[in-house]
Amino acid sequence: MDFRFSAEDERFRGEVRDFLRTELPSSTEGDANTEEDEDGSSGDAWARGLAFHKKLAAKGWLVGFWPKEYGGQEWPYYRQLILNEEMALHRAPRADHVGIAMAAPVIITHGTPEQRRRHLPPIANAELRWAQLFSEPNAGSDLASLQTRATENGDDFIISGQKIWNSLAHRSQWGILLARTDPTVPKHKGISYFLVNLSLPGVTIRPIINMAGVHRFNEVFLDNVRVPRSCLVGRAEHPERQPRHQAPARGAPDRGPAQPSPLLSGRMDADGPRTFQL
Repeated sequence: MDFRFSAEDERFRGEVRDFLRTELPSSTEGDANTEEDEDGSSGDAWARGLAFHKKLAAKGWLVGFWPKEYGGQEWPYYRQLILNEEMALHRAPRADHVGIAMAAPVIITHGTPEQRRRHLPPIANAELRWAQLFSEPNAGSDLASLQTRATENGDDFIISGQKIWNSLAHRSQWGILLARTDPTVPKHKGISYFLVNLSLPGVTIRPIINMAGVHRFNEVFLDNVRVPRSCLVGRAEHPERQPRHQAPARGAPDRGPAQPSPLLSGRMDADGPRTFQL
């Protein structure tokens, strides 16, 4: 078996290198850790990163592994690998991992047509940033201990709880959030997946400053936040089939836009958005 890249792949690598040498400003060198080192005191590095990501989006490379109908190019896995390698070698700023590789695959596979129309274009065009709102003070990898509650109220859900270790929430406009919608079923069930606008009343984002004085992590408080039912992914009225997990949680590499998610190969139910199964 020949594991070497094809001539076409190597031509693509050359195209990526030429693009990075041309479009990546020399002042951006060293900004590759922007996602981890941005302390909020200066937005210069952050602004340079956003401008570069828009250039990637214009080339169609920001979400190259997405399906074509949603703005991607349906790249094979190794094509994404080539881009990731060159991005790392050139110390290019990291893109929105949560939006591109976590939120979007879930929305594509399990969301409604309206959710896809509303949320996918801004992610593909590097217009918005997303944060992950899963972990809690007493619920990290053990999501069965989740305490954040989402209570149905007419056409909305009222969400209250606390999330923690939320990377770049202070730079994000939207968040993917897990909340308990049915406390009467076993703990690993009754959990639903929401798309939450972080500017809603009742959302408070507080910084967590590490020992080096860097602000990357945050804690997010939700105090009776009214979230429209249209922001629920899946069907809360069927608690035994609620969305409970997403696939690419830690799948993307340290550099580059993102890697493909196994969720993208899933098929849609004929009667609407598919819900998650563990």
